[in-house]
Amino acid sequence: MALSLQHDINAFTIALNTRAISDMFADDANSVKVAGYAVTDLRGRYRYSNTDTYDCTISLALDNVFDTQYNDNVRINAFGARAFEPAGGRLARISLEWVY
Repeated sequence: MALSLQHDINAFTIALNTRAISDMFADDANSVKVAGYAVTDLRGRYRYSNTDTYDCTISLALDNVFDTQYNDNVRINAFGARAFEPAGGRLARISLEWVY
């Protein structure tokens, strides 16, 4: 399941994205269970436009806002009980785009 909300106010944009994954099994015998999870990401953007000369956009992103511990990649029937690859934790990013 996924839920996305976005709101624009003039040159500002804010977005909230949440995805939820239910429990699953990591083998054909259904003996290795992987817990479900929900992850929320937050985005913000401001765009300034000087129509004659340039556009400038600054963006901020915060992935995994609540620092949820979960398995990002599950390899079905993996050899040697190596079915799980944990996801990264909280991640913040900033970007600046200048178009002349």
